[in-house]
Amino acid sequence: MEKAIMLIDKSCGAVVYTIEGDEIKYILVEEASGFFSFPKGHVEDGETEEETATREIKEEIGLELSLIPGFREVQEYDLLDRPDVKRQIVFFLASYKGLEPHIVRPDEVKSIRINNLEDTLKLIEYDSLKSVLLAANDYIKSL
Repeated sequence: MEKAIMLIDKSCGAVVYTIEGDEIKYILVEEASGFFSFPKGHVEDGETEEETATREIKEEIGLELSLIPGFREVQEYDLLDRPDVKRQIVFFLASYKGLEPHIVRPDEVKSIRINNLEDTLKLIEYDSLKSVLLAANDYIKSL
């Protein structure tokens, strides 16, 4: 009996934040679907995870940022409509200061929200994404 080959649908992105006074503020993008997430997108041929994440940040919120070393969170889940595919999303961390995030592709991003931890958590529907945010928050505080 042959074992089915599991395909990986891979995306990369980043938890993007700024510090205002003594408060950490996070960027969420409202996707066309109405869900809030961090800037992210599919890996293109020949790209590293990090290259994908920095490209997606620029394409979705218009900021050219460098990733902060040492933070990498991976989410994996099965797609209900495609049992042979596992979705994998790799999140990094990036910060900005004195820049204005803006929507670059209105067909992909409906809005950008910049909020503190508590308000950001309220916008996120999925527990797995909340755990990425909480891990990022802990990591930022350790820097």
